[in-house]
Amino acid sequence: MGVGFSLGANILLKYVGEEGASCVLTAAVSVANPFDFVVTNLHITHSWFHRLVYNAAMTKNLLKMVFDEVKSIRTLTEYDLDVSRHTFGYITPMDTHRDASSAAYIKHIAIPTLCVSVRDDPICPHTVIPYDECRSNPNVVLCVTHSGGHVGFFTSDHLLDDKPGM
Repeated sequence: MGVGFSLGANILLKYVGEEGASCVLTAAVSVANPFDFVVTNLHITHSWFHRLVYNAAMTKNLLKMVFDEVKSIRTLTEYDLDVSRHTFGYITPMDTHRDASSAAYIKHIAIPTLCVSVRDDPICPHTVIPYDECRSNPNVVLCVTHSGGHVGFFTSDHLLDDKPGM
């Protein structure tokens, strides 16, 4: 069984879909999957708050894993322009984002799979949730909650008074 959160959820579902009936896993759980990196990347760069908080934090964490030559990169798009594009042979960052997205692979999933998404996720907008693709695949169950943020599910609406549910 495979379980993935956020980027890991996307990688997991893309793998499960690519493998189809040959997948060695018996089941999969995807939580807070970005599904479509083209739209998600636009979402995390659309406002100063998203650029300052989410895009900057993700870029900073990503740069901990790369060489000193690219430490001057400030955004995920710059990373894709300078690193991903050349490393993997993509022409544009959009090509990188399109190829990395898991939404197109959902139709090929052949094992029991639970996808948990949230309508108020600040990183993965609810518009990327592939409702039709999930509905048309009998192996996929999609659960969408109204609140929970980005993997921050709580047991009540009172954030400061409650414990995480996951």
